[in-house]
Amino acid sequence: MLRDEAKKRIEKLREIIDYHRYLYHVLDRQEISDEALDSLKKELFTLENRYPELITPDSPTQRVGGTPLKEFKKIRRAWPMLSLNDVFSKDDLIDWVKRIEKLLPESKKEFFCEYKIDGLAFEAVYEKGIFVSGSTRGDGIVGEDVTENLKTVSSLPLRIKSNEDRVIIRGEVFITKNDFEKINYKRKKEGLVPFANPRNVAAGSIRQLDPKIAASRNLNSFAYDLVTELGTKTHSQKHDLLKSIGFKVNPYDKVCQSVDEIFSFYEDCKKRRQKLPYEIDGIVVTINDNKVFKELGSVGKAPRGAIAFKFELKQAVTIVEEIETQVGRTGILTPVAKLKPVDLGGVTISRATLHNYNEIEEMMLRIGDTVIVGRAGDVIPDIIEVLPEMRTGKERKILLPSRCPSCGKSVKQERKGSLIIRCVNRDCPDRIKRGLEHFVSRKAFNIVGLGRKVVRKLVESGKVKDPADIFFLNKEDFLNLEGFADKMADNAVKAIQSAKEISIDKLIFSLGIDGVGEETATLLRKNFGTIDKIAKASREELSSIKDIGEITADRIYNWFRDDRNIEFLKKLKEKTKILNTSSNLLKSRRFVFTGSLSIGSREEIKRRIISIGGDVSESLNSNTDYLVVGNNPGSKLKKARSLGIVELSEKELLEMIKE
Repeated sequence: MLRDEAKKRIEKLREIIDYHRYLYHVLDRQEISDEALDSLKKELFTLENRYPELITPDSPTQRVGGTPLKEFKKIRRAWPMLSLNDVFSKDDLIDWVKRIEKLLPESKKEFFCEYKIDGLAFEAVYEKGIFVSGSTRGDGIVGEDVTENLKTVSSLPLRIKSNEDRVIIRGEVFITKNDFEKINYKRKKEGLVPFANPRNVAAGSIRQLDPKIAASRNLNSFAYDLVTELGTKTHSQKHDLLKSIGFKVNPYDKVCQSVDEIFSFYEDCKKRRQKLPYEIDGIVVTINDNKVFKELGSVGKAPRGAIAFKFELKQAVTIVEEIETQVGRTGILTPVAKLKPVDLGGVTISRATLHNYNEIEEMMLRIGDTVIVGRAGDVIPDIIEVLPEMRTGKERKILLPSRCPSCGKSVKQERKGSLIIRCVNRDCPDRIKRGLEHFVSRKAFNIVGLGRKVVRKLVESGKVKDPADIFFLNKEDFLNLEGFADKMADNAVKAIQSAKEISIDKLIFSLGIDGVGEETATLLRKNFGTIDKIAKASREELSSIKDIGEITADRIYNWFRDDRNIEFLKKLKEKTKILNTSSNLLKSRRFVFTGSLSIGSREEIKRRIISIGGDVSESLNSNTDYLVVGNNPGSKLKKARSLGIVELSEKELLEMIKE
C-alpha cells in the first residue's frame, strides 16, 4: 500500500474504531464483535508502524505509553477543583436547601441528582478537540499530571466532537465490581495480598508511574462536569453536551424539583446499589441553574450549591480497649478510642476519633464497652453507639485528664462548663511537633521528605524549637539524627532550600493560627496583599471581610501582636522569600487566551495575571478586556474582532505583567 493510500486507510480506521468505542463505552451498544474490533485495531497498528510519521496523538494506538515515568509532574489549574460537603440524612439535606433559600430567596430551586461514583476524581483538558492533559484533584489548585494513565481509559475519548480552543471537563475514574474480582482472583493465585476495595484499585492504577499497569486494569469513567463555558444554562444541559461530544455520562442522572423528589431518587439509588456494576457511596445533589450555582459561591473548599448525600454508615460491633489522648498544634486534647480490630468495608479499623470529651460524656462511654463503629461516608472511623446491655461490670469510667500527656503540665478547660480541654504550654513537645508537621505539609511550605518521623526526631533532638528553625538546619544536623545517611541528609537540605520561596496564602496557612484555613488565608491575601499589612490590620478591618467572623478576626489580630509570634515571623523572614501580591495593576481586567503560547506555561501566565489583580476566563464575550493571541489562534480571534476586543501579542502581555 502506497503512503497516500495508507493515510486514507488509517484515517478511516481511526474513525470507525472511535465510532465503535463511542457505541460501546458511551451508549452501551455493540454493532460488531470484540474480535472484529480487535482486527481493525491490529490493522491500524500495523499501518502506523509502517508509516510512523502518520501517527497522531488521538490515534487509538496511543492509549498506552511506552517508557514508565520517573515521577509525576504537577499541573496547576486556574479554576479550583472543589470537594463536596457531606450530609447523611433527609434532615441534613433539608437544612442545606434552607440555607440556599436564605441566601437566594428569589431564585428558582431546581436540582440535578446523580450517583456519587466511588472512584478517583480527575480533570481532562482538550485543545482543538484533542486530549492534551489530565490531572488528579490534588489540593484543588495543584494536581498530579496523570495524562498517560488517563489515556488508557477507553471510555475517555482522545478526540471529542468540538473545535473549541480549550475544553475542560471533570469526571470520575472507577473499576467495575467484576473487574475488581478478576484482579483479586489473579492476585490470590499469585500469592499476593488482595486489594481492599475497588476505589483503591482505581486510585492506585491512575497513580502508577508505568501506564501499562493502568492499561491492564480495564478502568472506566464517567464525566460529571463541564468547566468551560459553552453556552449551557443548567447542569443537566452540561451532561447532555458532554454526552453529545463523546463522553460517557451516568444514565441514572435526573432533574428533581423538590426535596421529596431528591429523597425518592436517593431511595431508588439505594435499592439499585447492589445490582450496579460499580460502587457508589451516595448521590450528588447540585443546583441545576448554572447562574444560581455560581452566585452561591463556595465556603471553604466546597461549593455552596452542591452537596454529597451519602449512604448511612457501614457498621460493625467491637470493644473499646483503651482511651488515648492526642495533643493538637493549638493544644486541644483529643480523645482517641483504641479498638479491638474489626473489619469494616474491606478495611481493618483499630482506632476511632472521639472529637472531644463532650462526646464521651454524651455517649456515657466506658473503657471495655461494646460499641457500634462505622465509617462516615464509608471513610472516617466513628463510634456510633454504645451497647450498655453488653456490660459485664468490669468496664472503667473515662476520667478527664488533669495534665497534658505530652509535657505533664496542667491543662485548662476552654471555658467554664466546656469539656474542650487545652494544654496552654506553648513549649509542649507534642504541640511543637504537630505545629511543625502542619508547617512543612503540602498545603503550607511543602518540604518534601520531612514527614512525621523526621519532624519528631528534630524536635526531640532540640534542633527545632519553632518552625522557623527548619531553615537554619544544615547537613550535619541531619547526619546527627538516627537513621540519616549522607544522601538522605543532602536531600533534606535541598528540600528545605527549594521551599524558601512561598506565596502569601501558603505562608499564612503555615502559621497555624487557630481557625485560619486555606480559604481564610486567601481572603487575607486578597484584601491586604502583604503579610505586613495583615499584621497591622485592626480587629474591625479583619472582621469586616466577608466570611471572616469576629472570633477568627480576634485570633488573627492577637496572633500578630504576640511578642513570641512577632519574633518567630521576623526569624522566618530572614530565611524565606514571601511572594506578596500587593499590586492591583490589572484590577478588574479580564483576559482570554487563544492559540498556544511560546512564552511559557499557560497556567503560570494565568497565575501571574491573577496575582496582580486580573482575571482569566475560558469564554470570550463583551466583558472581555483582552484576547491574548498565541500561535495558531482559533475561532476566538474572529469573534474578538467582531466585538472590538483589544488583541495582545505574547510580547505585549509580557510587558504588561512584568515585575
